[in-house]
Amino acid sequence: MMNTYSFPLSTLGLPNLMIQTSDGKRPVNISEIVFLESARNYTFAYLTDGSRVITSKTIGIFESPFAKHGFIRINKSIIANLSYITESCKNEGYAIRLLNGQWHTCSRRRTSKVKKVIKQLKTL
Repeated sequence: MMNTYSFPLSTLGLPNLMIQTSDGKRPVNISEIVFLESARNYTFAYLTDGSRVITSKTIGIFESPFAKHGFIRINKSIIANLSYITESCKNEGYAIRLLNGQWHTCSRRRTSKVKKVIKQLKTL
């Protein structure tokens, strides 16, 4: 079973995040981040323009502050921007598809929370 979504993306009031990269600090608007992916002690931020930025911070540092801006942790490695979830699917587990076309599986323990948040957004 597959569901398709269209959530409103509000960029008003969202701050820029200064991400420390190997080239120095780079400002990134939080609304441009599709998802964050953990790579041990590093975190990749995948942006709407298809680029990715790497930072030497662990993904756990981003979870709480980003939750205030419409992001949700769907598994151990991924924090997704709710505004860029385009579909969800339940086959062998629950998965979401993001704007860039990538599918990400929700962990067993986080599935109910992800479903609940998506259901709330659909009713808005």
